[in-house]
Amino acid sequence: MVALETPGAESGVSDINNVDASVGYVRPDGAQWNETLPVRWSRRGAVTWLAVPPEFPVGAAAALNDAGVVVGRVSDRTAGRAVRWDRDGRVAVLPGPPGFESTAAEMVNAAGWVGGVASNPTPPEYPQRALRWDPRGALAVLEPLPGNTFAVLTGLTDDGVAYGYSSPRRTSPVSTAVRWGLDGVPVALPIPPGALGTSLHGVAGRTAFGSATDTPGLDYPVRWDLTNTTVTVLDTTGFRFTSLQAANRRGEVIGGGLDNSSIIPVLRWNRSGHRDSLAPLPGQTQAAGYAINDSGTVVGTSSGYRSGDRPVRWSADGAVTELPTAPGTTFDIPHAINERGTIAGRGSTDDDNHWTRALIWVTT
Repeated sequence: MVALETPGAESGVSDINNVDASVGYVRPDGAQWNETLPVRWSRRGAVTWLAVPPEFPVGAAAALNDAGVVVGRVSDRTAGRAVRWDRDGRVAVLPGPPGFESTAAEMVNAAGWVGGVASNPTPPEYPQRALRWDPRGALAVLEPLPGNTFAVLTGLTDDGVAYGYSSPRRTSPVSTAVRWGLDGVPVALPIPPGALGTSLHGVAGRTAFGSATDTPGLDYPVRWDLTNTTVTVLDTTGFRFTSLQAANRRGEVIGGGLDNSSIIPVLRWNRSGHRDSLAPLPGQTQAAGYAINDSGTVVGTSSGYRSGDRPVRWSADGAVTELPTAPGTTFDIPHAINERGTIAGRGSTDDDNHWTRALIWVTT
């Protein structure tokens, strides 16, 4: 367990790469909630401040790849701008589309393709566009489907193809999962028979995961094979209100749901669609899984009626292990894991402030 260096009141980690570098933010002592600064941490937890442009003095890092390229958002405390830092920490403001107040970069793949968003606080539509920047920083605005005003990018494949969803407006109860090829044209992904719409939550390798709905407000989990562009409804027999949280590059997906028993497990589906359950710690009643790596290791939390969340890890065979908590923190929650098995998450200080602290659990 490593509590990442926090020279300030709070810190949060947003991503970790496969060499155990992580990124996020630090909020200095006395700063307002939106006055955070972007940072990168080493495997040992040492912090490096990432440069910000003079006209945008605050911000946060959102993601990094194994080459050390970091992306995120900087702000003048009102409007934000998408940025990219190279491996040496040099910052570049990424171009945005005209007519949109704010942009943010939210993901970067191994080849340096960057995904993000442009938004406007303009009612009633609150228009939003998905954005993609190529490795040289050239912008492509990814439009929603015809007749829609709202588009969200939720994943990039290794070749820069983008995936997400499109909807008539921000508040629409039904959306459509879409693919944007390198030409930028939105193409609706297949939907299950009888479904009114779909939403794509994330991409891992050639697997995408999300939800479909046949009644607004009642969703069920689906998985797309991006190689064959096919959709599969995942087995939820015996469970209600199921949802997916993450996938790995082998096609395994994890999520959760409610049944009629007193134990709520994590649900895991393998590539062929077989489902198994990951139980909470002995004596506890509820488990939640937030991330899975390509080895099949899952991280999340276990809790009971009279105990708070405890950080846990499930091995590929389903065995659950409690993770250590950081000194001076409580409610430690792991939410990411890399291919080395190193885990990133957060905790809350056990004083009256309950400040957030960035944490990693390092493999030995």
